[in-house]
Amino acid sequence: MSQIHIGTPRLAVTPPLILKKNSHIEPSKGPVSGNIVLFGKENKKIDFPGEKPPETFEEFIKHIPLESQVLQVSRGKKPALALRYWHRKGQKEMVEKAKGPVVLFVPGLGGRTEWATPLVDQVLDEHPLIYGLDTQVLGDDPVKRGHLKSRRDLVDELNAAVEYLSNKHDGDVYLGGISLGALTITHLLADKPKRVKGAILINPAYRPAGSSFDPLFYLRTSTRYLLEQLGLSKPRPLSMPYQDDAEVSEEMAWVKEAKSQVSSLSATSFVELGKMTFLESFAKAKRVFQPVLMFVAGKDTICDPKAMVHGYNLMPSQKKTLHHVEDAHHNMIFESHMALLAKQMKDWLTALKKEHAPKFGALFRSEPEKRAA
Repeated sequence: MSQIHIGTPRLAVTPPLILKKNSHIEPSKGPVSGNIVLFGKENKKIDFPGEKPPETFEEFIKHIPLESQVLQVSRGKKPALALRYWHRKGQKEMVEKAKGPVVLFVPGLGGRTEWATPLVDQVLDEHPLIYGLDTQVLGDDPVKRGHLKSRRDLVDELNAAVEYLSNKHDGDVYLGGISLGALTITHLLADKPKRVKGAILINPAYRPAGSSFDPLFYLRTSTRYLLEQLGLSKPRPLSMPYQDDAEVSEEMAWVKEAKSQVSSLSATSFVELGKMTFLESFAKAKRVFQPVLMFVAGKDTICDPKAMVHGYNLMPSQKKTLHHVEDAHHNMIFESHMALLAKQMKDWLTALKKEHAPKFGALFRSEPEKRAA
């Protein structure tokens, strides 16, 4: 039996230590405000059925009792939306016709929505309408729309997905994202979309960690950017500027291959993403009034944990909670901490939905269960 650092519902998590309102979490720019939960070291592993860990993601998810489809939604002259949705076997039609609140997941740079399947598996039974949005840099871009020309395109596409899903299912939308996906969500929250009632932010990319980018990469990107802007060079993909830092990256080849998923990042694309991060992230955080649940990995070497905490502090939201997971890495949804994330997400979403759609939880129950409720 091989072992991988992936959580399951039967994985016991370390009991949380609730800190006082003004307690510090790691050195940061001032005390952390709001509700703070600090999780200690979590080293537990689980057995994976098989002689060795899976080398492809397809191998891994075949053991998960979930199915998913990708829905492409036309937007006229604009690129179509690529939305993945998950369901249990035999519930596809039920999900497509269901009315109620929706959870929309946004992957990070080089990720793809399909990678959220293990996490969705642990949340879906309580929150059955879960979608994922693949864009040209936040996912595998099945629409093949070319390189990112403007950072606003990401925010507009996310907003279009929110509008589509809220109309399709006649419900509010709760956003969830990791890294650059969480940063894009922060930008959208600042616009105060009416149908978005809260957001889960996992290691938001408010600043890169000092060790995550090679200085030469900035030089090469700046040079290529100038050439592209002057019309002396056509936009062409750049390689990913950092290595994955997840615990599982040495065991599972499909995680290592994340950097190869980005096929549309030109120098112009990277500069646009840099503006989102360096010039605008904290300004947008100051305009976030919606409920927020944030997870910060203490060992993140891709994005700066201190910047995440600072952005959290800037948010004027009256309903915000930060979970600091000391020994987690950037891609913590692939680690043993996934079970912890799933439990906190379920509880948080359930509490919020009770305010807006208290009867929705019974949607997928059997008739005896509905009568008992």
